[in-house]
Amino acid sequence: MRRVSMLCLLAAAVAVPTIATAGYNAAYEVYIEGARAQGTIVGARRSTDPMMYMMCVDGDYAYCIAVTSDAVQSCYSIDDHQRAVIRSVGPASVVYFERADDGHCDRVFVYNGSQYLE
Repeated sequence: MRRVSMLCLLAAAVAVPTIATAGYNAAYEVYIEGARAQGTIVGARRSTDPMMYMMCVDGDYAYCIAVTSDAVQSCYSIDDHQRAVIRSVGPASVVYFERADDGHCDRVFVYNGSQYLE
């Protein structure tokens, strides 16, 4: 009986954070500072800034661009690892990239999660 009670308590403790954060939304708008850009695809879409968007594509090379009314930043990559990261961009993505002086992507990070969905 004591073991069943402990298992129930453990199950409840694990379930509480899930329940408490259900429906959490973190749709960040595009932010550009210097050679860095970050934001969520949904945040760019929901923005009141009529110029704001963020896009990443992969073809002969991978390319990311972030645009706001105040700034534009982009970078490209032929690196296989970075191209795989860029291909993972979707509607539930946070994208962060840094542009090197020659225009290639110095860093690219993509985080996917339900909190970034519309």
